[in-house]
Amino acid sequence: MKKNIVIFAVFTVMFFMVGCHKLQWSNRSPDEMNWPKAIEYCRNLNESGHSDWRLPDIDEVRTLIKNCPNTEPGGVCKVSEKNGCLTEKCWNNKTCYCERKNEKGYYNKLGDDDWFWSYSTSLFLTSFAWGVDFARGYVMENNKLSKRHYARCVRDGITQNSQKSDPEVDFGFNGTGAVVMGTLDKSVIKDVIRKHWPDIRTCYENELKKDPKLSGRIAVNFVISATGNVNSSKVQRTTLENEVVESCVADQIKKIQFPAPKGGGTVIVNYPFVFEE
Repeated sequence: MKKNIVIFAVFTVMFFMVGCHKLQWSNRSPDEMNWPKAIEYCRNLNESGHSDWRLPDIDEVRTLIKNCPNTEPGGVCKVSEKNGCLTEKCWNNKTCYCERKNEKGYYNKLGDDDWFWSYSTSLFLTSFAWGVDFARGYVMENNKLSKRHYARCVRDGITQNSQKSDPEVDFGFNGTGAVVMGTLDKSVIKDVIRKHWPDIRTCYENELKKDPKLSGRIAVNFVISATGNVNSSKVQRTTLENEVVESCVADQIKKIQFPAPKGGGTVIVNYPFVFEE
């Protein structure tokens, strides 16, 4: 039975275009859960041969809405992570939902009609997070401790103009390929990483002495806590294939102190590095 479930998951994976990127969606979580558990569920998910899943932001969840012009991407409902509009001033109960339909999955491209979490925290009440009730195409916020909502995790798929296997990470040191989920600006994270670059680079240079041809790329996934400490750090992808360097880089990231995220909460980062002589 377990083997059949895995095969089913592989063949039901879905992609949708967002700008020039495709988003790959996981299967629905088997159980309802609160917001912290939803983040943890996606972070630990291994499905369809991938382990880089994350809880989507509210803009990404809205890409699954259909038949509700108010809340589809570009609709009159103003709630948006991308536009920084995450307070109650951005929400209106007349423009952020549509009438309930008896047809299952009427408002969802994947056939869901349940309530789903997004990663986006309310900037008015930080104990609340935004989500979508697909029974009505309803964009709304709810208490993060509520256990009545599901999760669908997301990962970045191939870009429209590229065939790279990992397009969400460009592996340049400038961090332009970094993926950040949370309330710390990408530029702030980039500046902090830059200050610690000599220590990170030393991990590579020590091994370069043993192997002059050593070069490659590493993407590190790390989680910044509400106090700015790094709770966890692990290599997500690598072409370097040198465990000493990879472990050292992850350990160096773990030692870094970042500014505390605005409004509390955690920040999830996938950060790219390139190492070459």
